[in-house]
Amino acid sequence: MVSLSADEIMLFADPAEYQGLEGMVCLTNKKITFDYEQRGIFFIGQHSALTLPLESISSALVVGIGKFKRLVLIVVSDFRSFDTPRHEFKIKNPENWKERIQLAKGIITV
Repeated sequence: MVSLSADEIMLFADPAEYQGLEGMVCLTNKKITFDYEQRGIFFIGQHSALTLPLESISSALVVGIGKFKRLVLIVVSDFRSFDTPRHEFKIKNPENWKERIQLAKGIITV
């Protein structure tokens, strides 16, 4: 599960798929995380596949149509890589997540 700092508040959480893993994507007032549970002989337990501070997210987009819609988070480039880092989540209501992320970041777009 997501560990929260003293001044951090859990805002929203939903089941999601990220890079072929099924787990929970969580939004706090400071970050977005993706946690999953792994079962098997080795590495049993909860694992965190992704932790993104909100200030590192340059934009949140919804791509695809119908049941193929995905939430895409574009991360601020650090100029060390040649491509723009992006993270895709298959999630039930990506439009709702986009709005919540924009609100958490304090960005309102019309």
